Amino acid sequence: MKKFVITFLIVVLCLCCCSCSKTSETTEEPQENGRVVEIYNKDNGKLIKKVYNEDAEYIAAVIENGEWVDSIIMVICRYEFVFDGKRIGYAHGTGAFNDELNYKGLVIEEEQRLAINEIIGVK
Repeated sequence: MKKFVITFLIVVLCLCCCSCSKTSETTEEPQENGRVVEIYNKDNGKLIKKVYNEDAEYIAAVIENGEWVDSIIMVICRYEFVFDGKRIGYAHGTGAFNDELNYKGLVIEEEQRLAINEIIGVK
Protein backbone atom coordinates (compact mmCIF):
# COMPACT_ATOMS: atom_id res chain seq x y z
CA MET A 1 0.00 0.00 0.00
CA LYS A 2 2.89 2.38 0.78
CA LYS A 3 4.35 1.81 -2.70
CA PHE A 4 1.00 2.66 -4.27
CA VAL A 5 0.66 5.90 -2.27
CA ILE A 6 4.24 6.93 -3.04
CA THR A 7 3.81 6.15 -6.74
CA PHE A 8 0.51 8.03 -6.79
CA LEU A 9 2.10 11.09 -5.15
CA ILE A 10 5.02 11.01 -7.59
CA VAL A 11 2.62 10.90 -10.55
CA VAL A 12 0.56 13.78 -9.13
CA LEU A 13 3.72 15.78 -8.46
CA CYS A 14 5.00 15.16 -11.99
CA LEU A 15 1.69 16.25 -13.49
CA CYS A 16 1.65 19.40 -11.39
CA CYS A 17 5.22 20.26 -12.32
CA CYS A 18 4.59 19.63 -16.00
CA SER A 19 1.53 21.83 -16.11
CA CYS A 20 3.22 24.60 -14.12
CA SER A 21 6.34 24.61 -16.25
CA LYS A 22 4.45 25.16 -19.49
CA THR A 23 4.94 28.68 -20.64
CA SER A 24 1.74 30.36 -21.53
CA GLU A 25 1.75 31.41 -25.12
CA THR A 26 1.17 35.11 -25.20
CA THR A 27 -0.04 35.93 -28.64
CA GLU A 28 -1.02 39.51 -28.79
CA GLU A 29 -4.72 39.51 -29.50
CA PRO A 30 -6.61 42.57 -30.53
CA GLN A 31 -8.25 44.49 -27.77
CA GLU A 32 -11.93 45.18 -28.04
CA ASN A 33 -12.36 47.78 -30.77
CA GLY A 34 -8.58 47.64 -31.33
CA ARG A 35 -7.05 48.19 -34.71
CA VAL A 36 -5.53 45.33 -36.68
CA VAL A 37 -3.05 45.74 -39.53
CA GLU A 38 -2.51 42.75 -41.79
CA ILE A 39 0.82 42.63 -43.59
CA TYR A 40 1.07 40.70 -46.84
CA ASN A 41 3.93 39.79 -49.15
CA LYS A 42 2.95 41.51 -52.39
CA ASP A 43 4.97 39.07 -54.49
CA ASN A 44 2.97 36.00 -53.51
CA GLY A 45 -0.06 37.44 -51.68
CA LYS A 46 0.65 35.49 -48.49
CA LEU A 47 -0.17 36.94 -45.10
CA ILE A 48 3.09 37.55 -43.25
CA LYS A 49 1.63 38.64 -39.94
CA LYS A 50 -1.12 40.50 -38.18
CA VAL A 51 -0.16 43.44 -36.02
CA TYR A 52 -2.32 44.54 -33.09
CA ASN A 53 -2.64 47.24 -30.46
CA GLU A 54 0.22 49.75 -30.14
CA ASP A 55 2.11 48.53 -33.20
CA ALA A 56 -1.01 48.67 -35.35
CA GLU A 57 -1.85 52.12 -34.05
CA TYR A 58 1.69 53.31 -34.81
CA ILE A 59 1.61 52.03 -38.40
CA ALA A 60 -1.85 53.49 -38.98
CA ALA A 61 -0.86 56.85 -37.48
CA VAL A 62 2.24 57.10 -39.69
CA ILE A 63 0.18 56.34 -42.77
CA GLU A 64 -2.81 58.51 -41.88
CA ASN A 65 -0.82 61.52 -40.66
CA GLY A 66 1.83 61.57 -43.35
CA GLU A 67 2.14 64.15 -46.11
CA TRP A 68 0.80 62.29 -49.13
CA VAL A 69 1.54 63.51 -52.65
CA ASP A 70 -0.74 63.12 -55.66
CA SER A 71 1.42 60.57 -57.44
CA ILE A 72 2.82 57.11 -56.92
CA ILE A 73 6.38 56.91 -55.57
CA MET A 74 8.49 55.03 -58.13
CA VAL A 75 9.59 52.10 -55.95
CA ILE A 76 8.81 48.42 -55.77
CA CYS A 77 6.53 47.76 -52.83
CA ARG A 78 7.19 44.27 -51.50
CA TYR A 79 4.66 44.55 -48.68
CA GLU A 80 1.03 45.51 -48.47
CA PHE A 81 -0.61 46.80 -45.30
CA VAL A 82 -4.35 46.21 -45.02
CA PHE A 83 -6.42 48.02 -42.40
CA ASP A 84 -9.66 49.99 -42.18
CA GLY A 85 -10.55 48.93 -45.74
CA LYS A 86 -7.29 50.37 -47.13
CA ARG A 87 -4.59 48.49 -49.06
CA ILE A 88 -1.31 50.39 -48.92
CA GLY A 89 1.90 49.18 -50.56
CA TYR A 90 5.17 49.57 -48.64
CA ALA A 91 8.79 49.62 -49.80
CA HIS A 92 10.83 48.74 -46.73
CA GLY A 93 14.14 49.94 -48.19
CA THR A 94 13.02 53.49 -48.84
CA GLY A 95 10.13 53.93 -46.42
CA ALA A 96 7.73 54.72 -49.24
CA PHE A 97 4.02 53.95 -49.20
CA ASN A 98 1.82 53.83 -52.28
CA ASP A 99 -1.95 53.99 -52.29
CA GLU A 100 -2.47 52.68 -55.81
CA LEU A 101 -6.26 52.92 -55.61
CA ASN A 102 -6.12 56.67 -54.96
CA TYR A 103 -2.85 57.24 -56.87
CA LYS A 104 -1.02 58.77 -53.90
CA GLY A 105 2.44 58.30 -52.42
CA LEU A 106 4.12 58.93 -49.09
CA VAL A 107 7.76 58.83 -48.01
CA ILE A 108 8.31 58.61 -44.26
CA GLU A 109 11.20 59.66 -42.03
CA GLU A 110 14.09 57.25 -41.47
CA GLU A 111 13.17 56.79 -37.80
CA GLN A 112 9.64 55.81 -38.78
CA ARG A 113 10.93 53.47 -41.49
CA LEU A 114 13.21 51.68 -39.02
CA ALA A 115 10.38 51.36 -36.47
CA ILE A 116 7.96 49.93 -39.05
CA ASN A 117 10.60 47.57 -40.40
CA GLU A 118 11.22 46.31 -36.87
CA ILE A 119 7.50 45.74 -36.37
CA ILE A 120 7.18 43.72 -39.57
CA GLY A 121 10.51 41.94 -39.04
CA VAL A 122 12.66 43.20 -41.93
CA LYS A 123 15.88 45.19 -42.09
